[in-house]
Amino acid sequence: MAFSKGHIIIFLVTFTISSLFLLGTYHQTILRPKDRGAKPRFIFVDLGAKGADTLDVFMQRPGAKFKFDFPRPEWATYEQAEAFLFEANPVFNSHLVAAKERYDDQGIKVNIFPSTVVNVADGICNFSPNTINAENDASHPDAISSKSTGTDLTCINISTWLLRNTLPRDFVVVKMDIAGAEYEVIPHMAEMGAWTVVDNLLVKWHGADVRGGTPEEISYRNQSALAAKDKLIAEGVKMSLLSPTPPLDNNHPTENVYQPIGEISGSDALKALRLPDEHNNTTPDFSRVGYREGSVPIPTVPVRVILKPSMNQAQDDTARIQYAIDQVSAMPLVNIGENGAAVRGAVLFKAGVYRVAGALIIHSSGVVLRGEGQDELGTIIIATGTIQRDFILVNGMLTSDMGTVEMQQSKARTNETMPVNEYEEPRKPITNTRAGIYIPAGETRIPVESVAGYEVGDRIVIERPASDEWIHDLGMDQLPERPDNEPVFQWTKEEYNIKFERTIVGIEHESNTFVIDIPIVMNLDPKYPPAKIFELIYKFPVISDVGIENLRLLSTYDHTNLEDEDHAWIAVVLDNVIHSWISDVTIVHFISGIVASAWSRYTTIQDSTIMDPVSKFMGGRRYQFDLSGQMGLVKRCFSRNGRHDFITQAGVYGPNVFVDSTGVNSTNDSGPHERFAVGSLYDNIVCDKLNVRQRLWFGTGQGWSGAFHVLYNCSARKNRNMFQDPPGTTNWIIGFKGGLDQHPWFDGRRSQMVTLDSSVEQPRSLYWAQLINRMGGDEQLVETTVGTASKRRYS
Repeated sequence: MAFSKGHIIIFLVTFTISSLFLLGTYHQTILRPKDRGAKPRFIFVDLGAKGADTLDVFMQRPGAKFKFDFPRPEWATYEQAEAFLFEANPVFNSHLVAAKERYDDQGIKVNIFPSTVVNVADGICNFSPNTINAENDASHPDAISSKSTGTDLTCINISTWLLRNTLPRDFVVVKMDIAGAEYEVIPHMAEMGAWTVVDNLLVKWHGADVRGGTPEEISYRNQSALAAKDKLIAEGVKMSLLSPTPPLDNNHPTENVYQPIGEISGSDALKALRLPDEHNNTTPDFSRVGYREGSVPIPTVPVRVILKPSMNQAQDDTARIQYAIDQVSAMPLVNIGENGAAVRGAVLFKAGVYRVAGALIIHSSGVVLRGEGQDELGTIIIATGTIQRDFILVNGMLTSDMGTVEMQQSKARTNETMPVNEYEEPRKPITNTRAGIYIPAGETRIPVESVAGYEVGDRIVIERPASDEWIHDLGMDQLPERPDNEPVFQWTKEEYNIKFERTIVGIEHESNTFVIDIPIVMNLDPKYPPAKIFELIYKFPVISDVGIENLRLLSTYDHTNLEDEDHAWIAVVLDNVIHSWISDVTIVHFISGIVASAWSRYTTIQDSTIMDPVSKFMGGRRYQFDLSGQMGLVKRCFSRNGRHDFITQAGVYGPNVFVDSTGVNSTNDSGPHERFAVGSLYDNIVCDKLNVRQRLWFGTGQGWSGAFHVLYNCSARKNRNMFQDPPGTTNWIIGFKGGLDQHPWFDGRRSQMVTLDSSVEQPRSLYWAQLINRMGGDEQLVETTVGTASKRRYS
């Protein structure tokens, strides 16, 4: 092809500029405006912008070349949108520059990527436009027949760009007109989980044969794009046609109706999904997990102390941040709402950088750490130095002095900074489950020997004792040696007593039966010793109503060693805490992300990202979202480059829920990690691999990883996923999409794979359907209270 001299000059300049943008300068100077961290953004991404004509249409400008009503959120106008224009053909460079200047003069943010090819990988691409056809369309037959040798341009992995530069809370509209490349790009978007950040995708389909190939290649290209399109729609992306071009397949309409939380079809559908096994164990009701049982919004706690970043980059902010936390901790608790919440106040970190060489301790109820944005121009708290310590510790059993550099140097990650709680001796009489009665998982009625001394509203512990017989039945007293002769420890009954915390909501005196608020998520088999029920009293302090929100946590590390471990370990640890939350937090370069430990209860982790950990690739590392307490909830979260994206650890006694979340580029699996976790729901999770299986001698004898788990509408990109049931238990694998391991590592009964009946309307999400059912069937109430419409907005 031929370029004019003017075109060549513009091309060289803008190619250099766009290359610099892609290397990082752009993200700091244009993509991250200072006012974007405090609230969701309205974003328009134009892939194949040509002369920026669509931008005029989007902005509803008089004289626009055509008319189209682009979607927008109720809380924004088109003029408030940020626009990002990508165009490969250098012929249009001057048009993009002119459009940017025109809109900049009007105070509207327009960012341009001239001479940039939208692709599935970053690098250099050969692009072959020409000037034969008036539209300068590279897919035009004249352009193809000209056999132009093309030119090398910058290409960008658009899926990665979207995941890095937009957030799930933003409202993102993508228009795609990329000359046949959509047949590669859209499947890649589905594979990478880009639907977690894209709300609306408007596509001009060019025909699967536009780039040539054999009939088999064209058919494969078409079917891959069709499957990806259906996947994106199923995950909530609203797709529309940009032009009258017919969809790929008339049997698969391109339009979809987006229900943010659900496509709920009522209690009858939920009854059908109970799926009783031969002992009447059923899928439990998971609807009471999360902060204040998941049915109330996270409170907006008033600011009591304001911190500003130091201008001295060598200053350690540990002491002054801890002092601010302690100031708020000394303030009186104030009741808010009608759900028992009481708060003291928030420490507000103004936007900027804070450096912490020690650790931060939240040890009192009602304290919140709040920033002014989780991006690079929001609030960034950096874990500096080389101490291997957990960074933010939310724990009622700790004191402020445990966070000092001196204490962390000697006691980090020891029992003194990771204390274990106990139950106090009960004041009320201890009772036992009645002999000879099988109580199935999913049950809320617990027959006992006596209900004397108990009242509705009492919090209780239901302790199912382990026994030698049970461990033998599981085969966990006969674990084989590891092939490398490293130690393996046989299970013992003292380590596997299962203790559920519940509240009595009814007492049937005639039959001596407790009715509890949350189902038990483990069967109580009369062939083993009876369960013990006693009054719940914590022996050591447990705090409540604490939160971390709207900020970014970053760990320093040795940049010459990508397996460096002389730096901060876990970003946030929640323990000895009830009713807590982490919202809108991004975590970067820590060895592991967020752990809700064994003594955490009713935790919500939402709209948060954990990415790019720095550590060795081995056990105990790169655990991203870890729910190892009870009644924990992870929703709308994202993980990148971890080992285990969404996991539970040993002896986790649920219920716990992971819902509407995505992990990409992990090196290991999601699911229960080891030693008999019970009662987790993985709901609409997309990750690389997902397992509930026998792990036998893995680790030091991890054995059966999980029982009475439910997987609902989950997807795994890699093959060799495995689901197995420990003896005497059931796991329910419903609507799973992914390859199964035909040769499991260790023997065990395979879990039943349940295929949803496509002729009957099914809930998109089991968790959301159960929550809506519990809240009286009012889907709109749930959506506006705790659904996507309730995403936090910070002012």
